[in-house]
Amino acid sequence: MELYNFNHHPVIQIDGEYYIIDTGSPNSFKFDGTRSMRLCGQSFYLITTPYKKEDFDSLTGSDISGLIGTNVFSRTGLSIDLENRTLEFSSDDQIAPGESVATLSFDFYDGQYVTTNDICLANPLKNAIIDTGAPISYISQRFLSELTPTGELYEDFSPIFGDIRGEYYDCNFFLKGSQTARPLKVGTDLQMLNDSYEYDAVLGISALTDKKIVFDFEHRKIHVAI
Repeated sequence: MELYNFNHHPVIQIDGEYYIIDTGSPNSFKFDGTRSMRLCGQSFYLITTPYKKEDFDSLTGSDISGLIGTNVFSRTGLSIDLENRTLEFSSDDQIAPGESVATLSFDFYDGQYVTTNDICLANPLKNAIIDTGAPISYISQRFLSELTPTGELYEDFSPIFGDIRGEYYDCNFFLKGSQTARPLKVGTDLQMLNDSYEYDAVLGISALTDKKIVFDFEHRKIHVAI
């Protein structure tokens, strides 16, 4: 299945309609109020969303019909090949033999988010949300002593928190199984991280890899080509 990049948001097309692929969302929905959809021969429940379609259209610069979240991926698996711009609702297509791979463990926190403790920034990042729908990665201000300001400003928008503005910081973190640090430019002003000690980071795909990432929900593993 072809993978589109609309303003750094991963998007696929199903029956002529565009859907954001979002592992940071526990649920899936369509803006027209449809309550179910069939995908990969299975039926999936769709919630009634409080979000506005125009906000998502503005985020992506396209006509977005809905969002596909982890209630789908947990039953199908998910493989995203960024190099070849393809996506499969499966975890069978593992990283090719000979490629360097970091394997991260994950769990569901409060039944909602994909999280991992196998990412270290000085200390392990606990409850770091791996969010394919996040164009900017965020780390809690508790880690400011490990970060270096870049002097570059960012603007972002969250359907939950509204407009988000701040200064980028540079950091280096390690994925479990990797021998080298991965540099990353992050924001620190996401309200969800700073108001709660439950989350240390929200990391988009680009934080982990520019190659391929496979979510194996059956075994609760994330395989990352590094």
